[in-house]
Amino acid sequence: MMKPLLILSVSFLIVSCSDDNSPEPRDISDYSKLEIGNYWIYEAKMMDTAGIGDTTINIDSVYIPKDTLIGNKKLFIMEGTRFTAEFRELVFDSARSTYFFPSRDIIFSVDPNVKFHQVIGDPGSPHAVADFQNTNQLERIEVPAGKFACENFRGTISVPQGIQDPFDIYYSAGTGLILERGPMIPNNFKIYRALIRRGKVIP
Repeated sequence: MMKPLLILSVSFLIVSCSDDNSPEPRDISDYSKLEIGNYWIYEAKMMDTAGIGDTTINIDSVYIPKDTLIGNKKLFIMEGTRFTAEFRELVFDSARSTYFFPSRDIIFSVDPNVKFHQVIGDPGSPHAVADFQNTNQLERIEVPAGKFACENFRGTISVPQGIQDPFDIYYSAGTGLILERGPMIPNNFKIYRALIRRGKVIP
């Protein structure tokens, strides 16, 4: 769970997941699972654009140790690792989306009408731009933790040479982020980060 995850920049991301049915109306909190004590363990892989080099390079962890108030807004602290890089973020749910604080960059949304535009690199001469939007279809996704019905907060990535492969962020109700996969910008790699286990630390 970090910033719209294109590992292309520094972000982490969160979202949900095959049937061609549109999901029923849902609450963002069912997907974000922003609750003190919740944790997620992921396997993180990196490969070249031909899909070669499918090697686990890290076991990532994400944990929510506590919440905090800034003004009258309740925020959750989310910390852990993403491809060996440590992170610590403030996140919150509002309406039908999950955001970073204070930037209000969208991590995930269950609203198919919401779009998140991300610039990767220098705004004056970016490596790429990405537009994320919920596909509004349930997909059956299998990862080491099992099979999940998910929603996809998909990123369409445009680079100077044209359109690249999409960046998919799958969330499942009741569990959280299941899988993220797509190109790493500006490097010539693809990343794959899949759920191994989810649990809750009881004080």
